[in-house]
Amino acid sequence: MSRAVSFVALAAVVAPLALAACQSLLPVPTAGDAARSNVTVERLAEGRTRYTDKCSSCHAPFAPSYLTAAAWPKRVDEMAGPAHLEPADRELIVAYLQAFADKGSARR
Repeated sequence: MSRAVSFVALAAVVAPLALAACQSLLPVPTAGDAARSNVTVERLAEGRTRYTDKCSSCHAPFAPSYLTAAAWPKRVDEMAGPAHLEPADRELIVAYLQAFADKGSARR
């Protein structure tokens, strides 16, 4: 088997496992999360899905607690072009990230 074929076979096995590991770091929204964030659980779930789909194509998604709620909109705006985010994508992703963001002071 050639090196190129071996690499492709390895990537086909490793990539889904890596994505699954990243998704486990991303909280799954509950009714309680929706109530706390004043966003429906359906919108939070869709934001999680779009975050995973759009952002993980270039890098591992950051845990929402990586930044504060106030910091996430700017970070998402910085990545909107490279990620080809539509305004609706951005809105859902920001809502999801803010719902699970760091509750401390703006550290980043």
